[in-house]
Amino acid sequence: MQRTANSSRFAARALISLRFLMRCCGIALRSITWHVYAIVIGPAVIYFLATCYPGTQQVRNMRAACSHIQVLQPLFLRDVRFFKVKADAYTGGGGMLSIRGTLNSESDFPDLKKTVRASNPPVGVMYDLQCPGRDPIIWKEFK
Repeated sequence: MQRTANSSRFAARALISLRFLMRCCGIALRSITWHVYAIVIGPAVIYFLATCYPGTQQVRNMRAACSHIQVLQPLFLRDVRFFKVKADAYTGGGGMLSIRGTLNSESDFPDLKKTVRASNPPVGVMYDLQCPGRDPIIWKEFK
């Protein structure tokens, strides 16, 4: 529901800005029919929403994270310490890579971070790891 309200506010602000710009350029809205107005301005608005709207950036980041999962999973399977660690796409932070699972000891966490960093992830990484008898490790690295 929040996303719809933000989209409506965004569209209203865009229309107000467009009317202001047209008045500054000396173009009266009454002299242009709504059909021409929609044909000329519609594609520009659609292009802006497709390239600059924050929701589309999140989708791009999540797609990049999903493709990078295929790089990370074999690395996790090679090391016995990381068998219980999984990678997934995460919606937080505008689309991130999520590393979740269980480590045998807290001392394995720096090695896990080195492994993930060495794979050169295209987006930020969020770690949510459990260690037996310890508090959860939650760590975020942004790109």
